[in-house]
Amino acid sequence: DQILSLPYMQDEKDRFEEIPIAHTYSEWVIKNKRKLLLHGTELQSFAKKHNIGRVGSMAKSWLGVPLISKEAVIGILVLQSYTDSKAYGTEDVRLVEFIANQISGSIERQQIKTRLWQQSRAVEQSPIAIVLTDLKGNIEYVNPHFEKVSGYSSKEALGQNPRILKSGETDKAEYKKLWQTITAGNVWHGRFHNKRKDGSLFWEDAVIGPIANEQGNTINYLAIKQDITQLKEAEEAFKRISRINEELLQALTSILIVLDTNENVLRWNSVSAKTFGISKIEVTGKPLLETGIDWDWSIVSEAIASCRNSNQPVSISDLRCRDRQQNEHFLNLDITNFGNNKDVDSGFLILGEDITEWKMIQSQLGQAQKLESIGQLASGIAHEINTPIQFV
Repeated sequence: DQILSLPYMQDEKDRFEEIPIAHTYSEWVIKNKRKLLLHGTELQSFAKKHNIGRVGSMAKSWLGVPLISKEAVIGILVLQSYTDSKAYGTEDVRLVEFIANQISGSIERQQIKTRLWQQSRAVEQSPIAIVLTDLKGNIEYVNPHFEKVSGYSSKEALGQNPRILKSGETDKAEYKKLWQTITAGNVWHGRFHNKRKDGSLFWEDAVIGPIANEQGNTINYLAIKQDITQLKEAEEAFKRISRINEELLQALTSILIVLDTNENVLRWNSVSAKTFGISKIEVTGKPLLETGIDWDWSIVSEAIASCRNSNQPVSISDLRCRDRQQNEHFLNLDITNFGNNKDVDSGFLILGEDITEWKMIQSQLGQAQKLESIGQLASGIAHEINTPIQFV
């Protein structure tokens, strides 16, 4: 299905803009990367032998030479005569080969020129700062984005050392490690807290490495740097929020257990550890069933399953359990699912209240009320007995 384009075809009989390359003399030349010269009856014999079909008017002499660049065929130069069966000789072949080599070289140079232009435009228009230095670290080139981020113009930066961006916030040991890495021929990756020309600070993610010549010798150092100030601020904000959330969770006076969708423990606060006598380290990442909690698992498992299926909160009241010291506790649990089973961040939240003390007070209150009732009854009986005796 390959097509041979013919943008420079000059022919006294035919004119094609393109032809299928299959089953042609040109296909043989391109595949074999060799010239082909045929005269008279050689054309028919060669065509029959190699299953070559006819395209256009029949020639009496045909000469094809491949255009080769870096061992790859990029085109073909063809001459053909409709009248002379001995049109081309050895000198003609040499001349056509010379012309083909010149054309190939010209195309290759143009491709290199185009590629260099494209690369140059890519660097100039890149949304990432690019800095090129000599072996001493002196700046030889900066792209427009460097000017935008740093506040230094290209003219101001050339000849300077990148230390003009130093803020004093980056550890000196990191600069030493950087220099040792790149002078050893390796690539360094890290972050800088740098200073713009106007004195404002910004964060950069940088990749710095050596550029070698054809002999393998380092001739320059290239730095590719991205302004990550907003990302860094977002990271710090996330850390602050996470820290506040953690402090709030730890401040809860309730049992807090967070499970993933497979019922593995993600969070286990200090109240949970105190209530069950089981530390956070012992349970994190484990299935809830393997945490060693001594309670009625049939009730808890049924509640989690119900919560999963109904997508509604489920409550458990007066759940009896024992800690590792065999102390008895009574719990009220609320189980809520978050996300859904298809979400990566889905699971269950278990909030619990230890009502053991309240149950003890309730029991004591009940006993006191019973004693009070007995006292009132005894008082009534004594009164009823005392009245007749006084009468007598």
